Amino acid sequence: MGETLTTLLYDKFRTAPAYGARRAAVTLPTRTIDVTATVGGFALGDNNYPINPELRLTNNTGSPIPAGAQLEFDYPTTTPTLTQQSGWALTTVSTGHTGGNVGGLRGDYNRVRLTVPAAIAPGAYAEVTLNCQLPIAGPANFTLSFGGQTWSLASDHARGAVPVEPTPSPSGSTPPGGTCTMPAWSAGTAYSGGAVVSHDRHRWTARWWTQGDVPGANAQGVWTDDGPC
Repeated sequence: MGETLTTLLYDKFRTAPAYGARRAAVTLPTRTIDVTATVGGFALGDNNYPINPELRLTNNTGSPIPAGAQLEFDYPTTTPTLTQQSGWALTTVSTGHTGGNVGGLRGDYNRVRLTVPAAIAPGAYAEVTLNCQLPIAGPANFTLSFGGQTWSLASDHARGAVPVEPTPSPSGSTPPGGTCTMPAWSAGTAYSGGAVVSHDRHRWTARWWTQGDVPGANAQGVWTDDGPC
């Protein structure tokens, strides 16, 4: 039996395909900029639930990160949801697993997108408070997009990435005024869930029925910031 078992193991390993060592389910950009994303500020003792760490985005480049820049990253499917509490609009890019965990998780990562609400000057940082119900490893596989370009982050140490300096844009990532094609928000109009308006050169989507609620006035309010337009 010993010879049969060891021979079987040898044959299986000898003909097995190469080990898949990819950490990312998405293809990351080959160009990287000197921006770091770190997570800290975990509460201790009885204050550690729900889990509310601070995600810090530090700009070590020589150019500002404009308001409206989009930060994407993966987080493990071991926690059902991830939200934010600091006024950074958060949207889901892809979902790796939903439902219970009986029989195992069907995917490794969920991916989300955060919209940076204000410009981050060179050498400065901005923080957003995240919220999750179960511990996770990560986040990981960050990308940052603005000015029509997308980069990976230096803190991710992506394989084969080439360091570059982001090209500053005189107008940031916000197009000139007048390019918002959706109707302008009006305080006297009643909007149902899913309604889309423009306000302050941003596109906004109503989460539920509303009237008179100014888009952007409340980070946890009725309007979701879809980014500049």
